[in-house]
Amino acid sequence: MRQAGRCWWVFLSGILTKMGFAAMEVDQSLYIFCHGETIIAIWIHVDDGVIASNSPEAVLNFKRQLCAEVDIKWCNEFCQIVGLECTIGEGEVAIAQKRLTDSILAAYPQGIVKNDPPLLTLPAANSNCNDTILDPKPF
Repeated sequence: MRQAGRCWWVFLSGILTKMGFAAMEVDQSLYIFCHGETIIAIWIHVDDGVIASNSPEAVLNFKRQLCAEVDIKWCNEFCQIVGLECTIGEGEVAIAQKRLTDSILAAYPQGIVKNDPPLLTLPAANSNCNDTILDPKPF
């Protein structure tokens, strides 16, 4: 089972390649399809993914072709990816991890404690030559 993720990727990559997609050299989980003015980008992470395109018709055609090859569960809106909850608003995309946040807060009921800053508080720098030179030892 250690190779299950890789086997799935090889299988899906083969299907996408047959459909005319090309994996990006710098990120093998990103596939691009270009035909004329139509562009489809697919990002895959194991059994999760996102499709973006400038053509809703091309996305529907892609879904039909892919479903002929493999059983896929589709979510018609961008609501979750790799455990992150996503919401799209006017000109923004918000990402949250409510379950993870709740578990962290439950593990630390005393709350978040503010630590002292890691840097020393120093006098403001200036160009006055009469000021004493800073002692470098604390650094």
